[in-house]
Amino acid sequence: MEKDETKRLNTYLDQILVEIEERAPILKQQRDDYERVVSTINRLTERIEEAQEEVDLRKREASEASRRLGGVLRENERLCQQVKDLSQQIVTLVKEVEALRSTNNGGGGKK
Repeated sequence: MEKDETKRLNTYLDQILVEIEERAPILKQQRDDYERVVSTINRLTERIEEAQEEVDLRKREASEASRRLGGVLRENERLCQQVKDLSQQIVTLVKEVEALRSTNNGGGGKK
């Protein structure tokens, strides 16, 4: 009875060993695939982090450029207004000079 039990257990253990040996290549392949996927995920995660840093940098640069553009546009507006004001002053001065010339010329040439 004990011999039969031992034989049955040995047969059972042999079957388990055969199953393990049959599954070993599959399990190794699955492990290799898993490690490859984890490595790929790590590389992609690193690339995403680098890309996010680049995006953040470009956003800061765009914000700074927008701020500077606002300043330049205000300065341009101020200078355009200054040109307009100076143009009006020139027109006024030219009219005054012409009026003085016509007064001096129309007065009979006396000074």
